Amino acid sequence: MYKNLGQETLEDVLIEASIDSRVVDLKSLVDKNLGTISGNAIHWSKDVLPDLAALGPLAEGTLDFSLLLVAPETLDDETQDLATVSTARAVIGAINGLPSGQEVKSGTITNSVNTALELKAEGRYFNDDNIAVGSGPLPPVVGEKTSFRVYWSLGNSLHDVKAVTVSTVLAADVSWEGKFLATTGQLTYDAKERRVNWTVPIVTAKQTAEDVNAWFDVAVTPTQEQVGKLLLLTSETSLTANDAVTDSTVVGLKRSITSNLEDDPFGGGRGLVVEIGQ
Repeated sequence: MYKNLGQETLEDVLIEASIDSRVVDLKSLVDKNLGTISGNAIHWSKDVLPDLAALGPLAEGTLDFSLLLVAPETLDDETQDLATVSTARAVIGAINGLPSGQEVKSGTITNSVNTALELKAEGRYFNDDNIAVGSGPLPPVVGEKTSFRVYWSLGNSLHDVKAVTVSTVLAADVSWEGKFLATTGQLTYDAKERRVNWTVPIVTAKQTAEDVNAWFDVAVTPTQEQVGKLLLLTSETSLTANDAVTDSTVVGLKRSITSNLEDDPFGGGRGLVVEIGQ
């Protein structure tokens, strides 16, 4: 935002936003005011914003623009604090018709960039090789037990993250089968709270879902009242972690998992409970 707080008319004003960053892509600029890019700065003048030809007392305006971040894999030093340092300045060509060249600068704004920590939470009856990891009837049948497998995985980008916790709560009629595995960290079940927790001390930069994953089995025996309905298996799955470079909290949230198994290409879409013999 810019505003003339003085009593004179400011003429031929040039506004510049300087962005010093390794993670911002200036070429991705989206700006309805059509600012021009030179080096690491965006410029607005009367040529693209006629109001800057003459700003009377208390005249004001807003410059809104957006920029995208570069792809994490293009950065070669993940350990560095990839902060973005921004400043703005205005150069006044003339004041009340008299040449000026006066410059006004803003304070410096520093924005840190957290790592992108991707959480996946999937309910499955079959794995990626079309091999059954669940058991029992599918679709689920009244009075018969069906087991499902819940997969969790994490993929990291820029920085190491510490104190990672992934958590969910089992639905009231879902049982914990006691079968589970984690490639790293510790996966536990609290029977009183019905909560599954996966804690990982550290996930390093650029580790993928193939490196950091876990699974556990749950089961349910549908009742007559659940015929024609989907079964809720888990609540939403939450993620919390601490970015080791920015010392900021990273969070994530995935939708609840149901017997419809939206992420299962072989068993998905067959989650409605049916009666025996159907």
